[in-house]
Amino acid sequence: MSCFKSGSQGGILRDVATNISYHKDGHAILGPSNALYTADNIKVYYLQNGEKKEVKEGNLDASKGFLIMKDDSTGLNYLKLYPNTQLEKNSSTPTTLIQFGNDFTDTVVCKINQPNNKSYIVTRVWYNSQIKWDKDTSPRHYLIRFFTVNK
Repeated sequence: MSCFKSGSQGGILRDVATNISYHKDGHAILGPSNALYTADNIKVYYLQNGEKKEVKEGNLDASKGFLIMKDDSTGLNYLKLYPNTQLEKNSSTPTTLIQFGNDFTDTVVCKINQPNNKSYIVTRVWYNSQIKWDKDTSPRHYLIRFFTVNK
C-alpha cells in the first residue's frame, strides 16, 4: 500500500506495507478470531538503537504495527506488516520483530530507499535472514510485497 500526499515542499511517499501469509502443516494460522494467532496475541517491535520498542500507536488504524487482512480471492488471512522505517546512522536496513504469543519471535529486515527526507520505499525484505522479496528480481506484476512463511 502506498500513500502519496502533495504539499508545498513536494511529495511524500510511504510504500512500506509487507504482506505475509503464515501456514503450519498446510493450514493458515492467522485469523481475526478462533485462530492459532490473532491480533490479540501478536506483538510487533521496532529495533531502535539496539532496544526493542513495542509498536503502540493508538491514533493509527494499524495501531500495533500490523493488520490481519483477508484475501478475497482465496479466503485466507494474512498479516499486513508496517515495518520499522527508522534509519540509523550508516544503515538503510531497519529491523522489525514479530512476536507470536509465547511461541516464537521472527525477524524482518527491510532495505529502505529514501528518495527524499520525507519518503520511504521498501525495496528488499529478509525474513529470519532469508531474502523473501526483492523489487529488482520479483516479476513486474508482483510489485506488492507478499510472501508465505511455513512454520
